[in-house]
Amino acid sequence: MKPISTLFSVLKTRSTYDASAESAPVPAICAIGVLATSIDLLTLRWLLAHNSNRFIAVTVAYALSVAVHFTLNKYLSFRNFERDIHRQLPRYFLVIAGSYVLTVGCVEIGVRLFALNAMVSKVFSIAFVFPLSFLAHRSFTFDRRLRSDAQPEDPI
Repeated sequence: MKPISTLFSVLKTRSTYDASAESAPVPAICAIGVLATSIDLLTLRWLLAHNSNRFIAVTVAYALSVAVHFTLNKYLSFRNFERDIHRQLPRYFLVIAGSYVLTVGCVEIGVRLFALNAMVSKVFSIAFVFPLSFLAHRSFTFDRRLRSDAQPEDPI
């Protein structure tokens, strides 16, 4: 329960954006990833069990997990309390679009080339896409240097 308590302690201690704050501890970041992934996989499993189209099932499951992922990563993983999220959302969706294309591609490759079922292919896609997505969010979506009110560094 330590990662969960760490996640919620962030909200108690910070009420505004703090540019000096570091990312959450690794266990907390992993807990968010596990939660978003669980929502993704459970939704996908439920939709496939109800004979949904595979493409639509992967898309809906991914969309639900993305909503949870953005919210928790913004406030808990990267401790970014910037209220003006319309500047972050385009960057976030750009990273998510790339992650989505990679995810769907991995699932299709697994199903068509390796004769895996969609769930197994999805698990393999997560192992490939997760690290790339995390690095992109850390260095692009929630990077403090890209804030709208960030001061340029002194070149001297």
